[in-house]
Amino acid sequence: AADADAAPAYLPKARPTVGELQEGELVDAVVREAGADYVWLFVGPYVTARAFCLELGDDPALAAAPADHFKTGDAVRARVLAADAATARVDLSLRLTPAHTAGAAAAASGLAHALPAEGSIVLGRVSKVWPVVGANVQLSAALHGRVHLTEIEDGWAEAPTASLRLGAIVRAAVSHVDPATGQVDLTLRPSAVAAAMVDAKPPPPRVAGAGALRRGELVCGYVKRVDGPVGAFVTLARGVDALVPLAHLSDDFLPTAEGVLAPGALVRARVLSVEPLSGRISLTLRPSLMVEGAELPEHGARRAAGGKGGESAAEALAKLEEGAVVAGVVRRGGEVGGF
Repeated sequence: AADADAAPAYLPKARPTVGELQEGELVDAVVREAGADYVWLFVGPYVTARAFCLELGDDPALAAAPADHFKTGDAVRARVLAADAATARVDLSLRLTPAHTAGAAAAASGLAHALPAEGSIVLGRVSKVWPVVGANVQLSAALHGRVHLTEIEDGWAEAPTASLRLGAIVRAAVSHVDPATGQVDLTLRPSAVAAAMVDAKPPPPRVAGAGALRRGELVCGYVKRVDGPVGAFVTLARGVDALVPLAHLSDDFLPTAEGVLAPGALVRARVLSVEPLSGRISLTLRPSLMVEGAELPEHGARRAAGGKGGESAAEALAKLEEGAVVAGVVRRGGEVGGF
């Protein structure tokens, strides 16, 4: 009788329901099926969950081909990312240790997701490529990061986005996170990713800002856009753009910047002027000013149309004579004539 009244040595644990699952909880699961984007799992007779391909582990091969690595009936240990009883949605990760910050942003799916920490290494899938801008990389089912054009290759490639393939799994370092907007900036540069693996710190950008540049310094960048009467805008790094004025696109007279440079083109230029407070940067592409030892015109000095070398407008005007034929750009016209 005493033996009959004794408690059994083992009490089976009740299988959870969606409402009982807690974010961060570790659960045992069994693979139901594996697809291109998700691995579907049974957490119990009442709960079916999913693990996005980028949450299957740190090996890029797992994300690239989940069906090759997860078979029906495989037992796995998983961490609960989110559980929504109203929609019966459960998201799991097979990474048992969280690698995210505490800050959260609302996902398009309605489930909360955490943002990666600056300096962390993440797996992503290339979702969009813009030859003139860069790329978007999917980090989770509802979170994307962006890669600036200058953060794809270590060197200065003519067409950096040519190395990216839609759907490719890449390893990236998180360079900047904006918790307010959920915006995540990434770098794919191998040297930056390798440095972040060692230091776990945000990798430095190509150019920290206007204050990091010096007059006369040689820089590389990509043409962002061309404005006919103004010149060409060049991106030097994420958040750092510069202007090549129309008069500094060539030593020869150019009536417009249109057709001189194409958006996305790689250029090597010399810093003409820097205004750290406003962030304004001016560059020159004039061959006569690119040679070593060439003297740059004083800041604010304007070159006369058709002028050569670094002479200012005042110097060029002093050489003019009555009857001389000159080239110029029409600024405006009126009843009294044209300027």
